[in-house]
Amino acid sequence: MYELTAPTVSRMGASLADLAQEVRLSESRLLGGCETGDAKATTAGELPARHVIHTVGPVWQGGAAVEAELLASCHRRSLEVAAELGCRTIAFPAISTGIYGYPVEPAAEIALGTTFAELERHPGIERVTFVLFSNEHLEVYREKLSSSVRPDPPDTSSSITGPTPFA
Repeated sequence: MYELTAPTVSRMGASLADLAQEVRLSESRLLGGCETGDAKATTAGELPARHVIHTVGPVWQGGAAVEAELLASCHRRSLEVAAELGCRTIAFPAISTGIYGYPVEPAAEIALGTTFAELERHPGIERVTFVLFSNEHLEVYREKLSSSVRPDPPDTSSSITGPTPFA
């Protein structure tokens, strides 16, 4: 199952963001750093999950550098780590599309394409959710998802949702 969501920030959403920040600050010190394109796991602290998989996306430099390969590696390595941990579900943000400036259209193509390819190698992962920042991002991912070629297309009528509050 593939799911796309564009959550609105509510009190619960803000609480989850605060908890995620706590995990990032406390647990990431234990990682010993993480190279761009790699992924490492920590506990989830008080988040409603078993693990947090941390990845470092590339900073957009106009596309002439190795940004695409590094962004694909973020998704590939995150899924590899999830599979090693026995995770059945994983959620991704739109990696690097915020302050790192990666354009959402090519980022969505890379994220979805890499994820579909990796799920072939990791059949234990049953659900991937892309949690997106805005309706603009949601529409780009929807368009890319509907135009992608996959062996077993998901039923997008139930797996793609619009803005959804956490509370």
